[in-house]
Amino acid sequence: MDVQTIKNQHNLATLAHQYGVQLQRSGRGFVGLCPFHDDHNPSFSVFVTPNGWFFKCYGGSCGRSGDVIDFVGLMRFGEGWDPRDAEMFKEALRLLGERDGGVSEKRYAVAVAEEAFGYHEPTSSVRFLWDIALSLYAERLTKNEDALRYLIEGRQLPHALLRRYRFGYCPPEGSNLQVLVRMFGKKMGDLAYAGLFRPSKRPGSAYYEFFYDRITFADVDYHRNPRTIFGRSLPGSQSRSKYLGLAGFPKPVFGLDTLSASGPVFLMEGPINAMICLHWGHAAIALTGTCPSQAHIQAIREKVVRRKRKLVPVIDNDQAGTVALSRWRALLPEMLAPLLLPAQVDGHRVKDLNDLLIATKKAEKVFEQLVKKHKAV
Repeated sequence: MDVQTIKNQHNLATLAHQYGVQLQRSGRGFVGLCPFHDDHNPSFSVFVTPNGWFFKCYGGSCGRSGDVIDFVGLMRFGEGWDPRDAEMFKEALRLLGERDGGVSEKRYAVAVAEEAFGYHEPTSSVRFLWDIALSLYAERLTKNEDALRYLIEGRQLPHALLRRYRFGYCPPEGSNLQVLVRMFGKKMGDLAYAGLFRPSKRPGSAYYEFFYDRITFADVDYHRNPRTIFGRSLPGSQSRSKYLGLAGFPKPVFGLDTLSASGPVFLMEGPINAMICLHWGHAAIALTGTCPSQAHIQAIREKVVRRKRKLVPVIDNDQAGTVALSRWRALLPEMLAPLLLPAQVDGHRVKDLNDLLIATKKAEKVFEQLVKKHKAV
């Protein structure tokens, strides 16, 4: 029996429950307290994709992620878990084989069916509503000092970058988007279909604005029209998930449709890192998470690999980054060796490209030197 078949036989929501992790439904997945760190605010997310079950911890001090084998490996070996270690990997498979595949725990299971990961393509009407929402959120951002301080002072993001990717802010109480779109003959049903509003379980409220109390930004085309929208919670927020993507719509590979014509393509873990790399004049794309779908892999192959472009991963300096690189390399063996960021610059720890930008005013120069030393050049 091959590894993929073993993974397909196990429902990670059920498996986590068997290990004592109490989960609650959240959208199409589950959330609960992370078993890998001292978690007091549910940050552990379990979800299904076309490639199977995965987990991710959105806690800032943890960030672990992976599939059912990684979950069992981390439960068995803790921080020492390394999926590349043959003996550890075999032990994780053995432990996984001892577990019930999930038939007896139906109330914790979600059928891996089309409805669990079925998407609908955005129509011109949907993109029109996204455009209106982003314009409104951009206006709200100018009035929120905390959000502006976080982006400009905290993350050191240039104003040109904020404009290019249409950064905004949706306040906790929601915006007046519902009122605004009535001017164009749109109703709540249209906003819900576009993913901007979701059904509410709270008494007296039928819907809530999906990106409430979050910074928003978009993957855009050459004309700054949105291809999708993301939401990012502010530090200290009580939101369960740090990042949100529009439910019901496919998440494109960030930046793939606006690649420059030449040079190596740098593959990042997150959109903001790719934005910075693009702002510095390099070709960059980003996966929204460490678990790319087959559609993502096919798109990257079509627009990068088959066009003889060099694909260079730039991973985060943490355990999740190591796991991501291993997974990407298995899916995209054509990748070159990773471009490694320095672990520390001017006394500041560097996990990713944004950390490098924060750490030193010479961040762009440091990155250029790393690029020149890499064999992609």
